[in-house]
Formats: sequence, structure tokens, C-alpha cells
Amino acid sequence: MESGLNNGMLVGIVSTFSSIWFGLGVLVFISGIVSIVYVTRKNYKPLTEIISRIDAYVFKQRDSLKSIESDEFTFIHSAIDNFIEKSELFEKQFEEIAHLKRKNIFNELITGKCKSVPDEDDIGMNLPAHCNRQQVMIIEIDYYRESFSLYQEHDQYLFKFVISSVVNEIMNNHSFAIRSEWTSNHQLTGIVFLPDPISDMTPTCEKIIEWVKHNLNFTVTIGIGGPVESLLHISHSNNQAYLSLKYKPVLGNNRIILYGKTPNQSNKESHKSIRLIHDAVDSYRLMADDWEDKFAAIFNEIRLYFKTKDEIIDLLNYYMYNLDLQMSQASKEYLEIWKNEVLPHLHESVKYFETTEQIQHRLFLALHTFSNRIVALRQERNYHQLLKEVRKYIEEHFYNPELSLDYLSERFQVNAKYLSQLFKEQFGENFLDFLTMVRVEHAKHMLSNTKSSIQEIGDKVGYTNAVTFRRVFKRIEGISPVDFRNLKPKRITSGGVPD
Repeated sequence: MESGLNNGMLVGIVSTFSSIWFGLGVLVFISGIVSIVYVTRKNYKPLTEIISRIDAYVFKQRDSLKSIESDEFTFIHSAIDNFIEKSELFEKQFEEIAHLKRKNIFNELITGKCKSVPDEDDIGMNLPAHCNRQQVMIIEIDYYRESFSLYQEHDQYLFKFVISSVVNEIMNNHSFAIRSEWTSNHQLTGIVFLPDPISDMTPTCEKIIEWVKHNLNFTVTIGIGGPVESLLHISHSNNQAYLSLKYKPVLGNNRIILYGKTPNQSNKESHKSIRLIHDAVDSYRLMADDWEDKFAAIFNEIRLYFKTKDEIIDLLNYYMYNLDLQMSQASKEYLEIWKNEVLPHLHESVKYFETTEQIQHRLFLALHTFSNRIVALRQERNYHQLLKEVRKYIEEHFYNPELSLDYLSERFQVNAKYLSQLFKEQFGENFLDFLTMVRVEHAKHMLSNTKSSIQEIGDKVGYTNAVTFRRVFKRIEGISPVDFRNLKPKRITSGGVPD
């Protein structure tokens, strides 16, 4: 039995064409694979070269090409990230270098080392048009050590950033262009560009002081120098502003100090200040009742003649030097307390102070505490009362030319040699030096307040020989009695400033 199509020619033809199309499809598929491989290899070659160059010039690592076979795009991605990171680092370094350059030029300007007028880019700001004058202001933080010692370094930096930002904003709001830098830990120096010849920035500076006082936990003092016509002369204004702040201990803080408005420095009596120091040292060494008054007289003199901070430091260092010199003659027990506890505190106080009231209080407190300890130690001695009576007797009978250790020995029934030893240990000096000091002090009073002759005054203080009196007086005071009498004090006006 057979089955089939009656006419199979058409089916045969169709079957033949199907085989041909299938062959063509296989051929196209193979051609596509070949073309893909060719194109991929052709386009991958530049990519390989790019990766090789990246690896050679950026990473410079031998094993980095091993990652190309596994993940080329990850490699390229990491390279791009590296480029971006380095670009940001270079940009940051460039900004830091530019900032340091501007800061260096600023410092050269205010110190007078700049030889030519810098460009606006070098200054770090756009200079205002038609600006022919500049002026320096220095903002100093009051009680810097006390105000900032409570804060961490980051908080201190934040405070300084706030101050500089507020200063720039307030000055710009009042038409003053300013370029400022922190020139020290507690001083912000600003070059102010004045918009017109009659500009006065004092009211604007007062707003800065008020803002700091009401918004921060400390105050500031502003010193202002005089205006100059050129940036090359701005160092003169800076020196004037810096000098103005030297008067802050006397004039006070939380204020504006203008150069030219400070007291005249020609009216000072250094010789008188030194004599006051010597009197105060002698009085303290003997623990006299008036040592506190003589100590206060030194600071009254400082305020009266408007000493600068440097002059105050010099006077106080001279005062401490003489105190230390006298205390070195005291007994070992007293000297150890003085060297180990009192003197270091005095030097530390003088090194860091803001106002005369502050340093006066610190020094007085240290000296008063030491004197109390000395008094307590002396009272423990059995001979304290005896020496107190001896000293009183000397002060009341200094005029007696026969006053001597033998005389006092008979008067108080004490061995003269032992009395001399006790006197030296108690008062830090021998009997003769003490008697001489008492007689000279009375002689100075008579020379200043009486018209008695030198011979008469010498007799009244216990020197029967005028030559001896003159020699002793000059040895103690450095000048003769006649010259001392001729030293007349300056007449003081009602305003408190000497003529």
C-alpha cells in the first residue's frame, strides 16, 4: 500500500528553497560573529592603550594591568576617581599657597618691607575706586589668657573667625573696605581703605566694640593709627596703632585708643619713680606699717604720668630686682619662701597683665601674703618683742650721736654681739645700715620742708660732723644733700598732667 501527494513537485520545490534559506541564515550568523570579534578587537586596542598610559603615568604599579583582563571599566572608574581626588588636592594646595602669599604680602605691608604697591590679586580684595588714604586698626582681645584658657583650640579658632567676619561685615556696611589678618594670637590687624578724605571710622569701631561686648564672653580694645596716602607707608600707621595699645594698661580696655590722642610722653619723671621704688623696697624689707602706701604710690605715679606697658614692665622688673636683692640678705627660712613661692609668682604676674589695677592687685596680694607669713614666723621667735622695742627705740632716738650697739646693749641688757646677730636675722640688715637709713629719711624730710642749713640738719639727725653727713647721704641717695634740696617737684595742673 502506498500513500503520497498526487502532485509532489510543488512541495519539492518549496523544500529545496527552505534548505537554501537555512544555509544563508547559518552563513549570516557566522559572518556576524566574525564581524563582532573583529570590531571588538579593533575598538578594544585603543582602550588597552589608554589603560596602559593611565597605569604608566598615574598609578605606576606593575601589577595594576592584571586587573584589566577582569574589569577594565572598574579600572577606568578608579582612575577617574583618582584624577578627581588629585585635582581637588591640587586646587586646595593652590588656595593655601595663594592665601599664604596674600598673608605674606600683608605682613610685608604693615612691617614696611614691601618695595612696590601690590596688585589687587596679591592683596586678596578689590580695591575701592578713588581711594587715596589708608589707615590701620588693631583689634586686641582683652584678658586673652583668662578669656581663652577656658576654651579648646577649635573654639578659640571659631571665636577668631567670628570676630574677623563681624569686623568685615560692619566695616563694609559703613562703606569701609578692609583687609584684615590675625597677626598674633590676640591681635587682628586691618588695613582700612577710606572712601573720602574726611572719613572717620571711629563710630564704626565703636559698633564693633559694642557687638563683641554684647555677644561674646570677652571684650576688645581697638588701637587706630593715623591715615597715610600710600600703601607703601602703611607701616607708619601700623606702628602708631600698635603704640596706642601700649597705653591700654593706664587708659583702660574695652575702648578705642587713637594715636595722637594719647598723653604727651615728654612729661615724665623717671628719677622720681626710681626713688619711689627704693622707698617702697626699703619699707617692705623692714615690714614697716607704711609699706602698702609706698607700694600704692608707685602705681599712682604710673597712672599720673601715663606710662606705656613697656615702661610699666621695666619699672616693675626694677622693683622686683631690688626686692630680690634685699630679700637675699634675709635668713635662710625666709629666703626659701621668697625664692620658691613669691618671686616666681611676681614674675608671672608682670609677664601677663592687662591693666594697672590688675597687676597692682596681683602683686599686692602676693606681697601681702608673704608679709603675713613673715610676721607669723617672727612672732614665733622669743626675741621678736625685744627687737620690736629696739627698733622703736632707734626710730625715736635716731638723733642721738651716741646711739650704737653698745649703747643699746646697756639699755636693753642684751649682749651687743648677740643683739647684732638677732637684728641681722630679723630685719635682713645690720644695725648700722638700719640706723643710717632712718637718719637719711629724716634728713630728706627736713631738706624738703625746712630751710635749715646742711650742718643743722646733720646735727638734728645724729651727725655732728657735716662732712660725714654729706658722705653718708650721697652714698645712700646717690646725690648730695644740696642737690637733693634743689630737686623741686613739677607743678601739677588741675587736669592731673604736669606742666
